[in-house]
Amino acid sequence: MNNLNKLTAKVNAVDRANRCAEEIYPLLANALRPFVGEKVLKQNGVLTKKVEDALPSLPQTHGIQSTSVHFHFSKWALCWIVKTCENIEGTCTYLYHEVAVYVGEVKDSILTKLCNPPEHYPTYTVKEVANLIQRVEEAKNKYEELRSSLYPFENF
Repeated sequence: MNNLNKLTAKVNAVDRANRCAEEIYPLLANALRPFVGEKVLKQNGVLTKKVEDALPSLPQTHGIQSTSVHFHFSKWALCWIVKTCENIEGTCTYLYHEVAVYVGEVKDSILTKLCNPPEHYPTYTVKEVANLIQRVEEAKNKYEELRSSLYPFENF
C-alpha cells in the first residue's frame, strides 16, 4: 500500500468530516433552540418525537467516499457524530474519521442550553501533514539521542 495514497485518503476523510461538522452545527442549533428548557430525551435516551420531527435532514452519502451523521446517546449532551469513509486509491481498503458535534447540554432529560459553536475546524493538505509527520520523527530521534546520553542516570 502506497503511504502517500493512505495519507491522502486520511486527509480527505478528516477534511470532509470537519466541513460537515461546521455545516450541521448551525442547522441543529437552530432546530433545537426552541426546545431550551424543555424535555428533549425520553427515559431511554432517545430524542422525543417532537424534537425528532424538528430536526433537519442531515448528510448521508454512500459509496467509496461516504459521509454519515448519527445521534450519539448521552444523558448529558446532545451530540451528533459525523463519520466519513475514504477509499485508499488503488486498494480495497478504507480509512475513517469521526468528529463529535456537541449542540446542547442536558440535565434530567431537559435541554438546559445550547453549546457554543465549535471553533473553526482546520483543513489540511497532504504536504502539510507529511511535513508535520517528518518533524515529529526528527524530534523523536533527537529525544532518543538525548535519552541515550543519560543512560547511566535514567532513574534521576
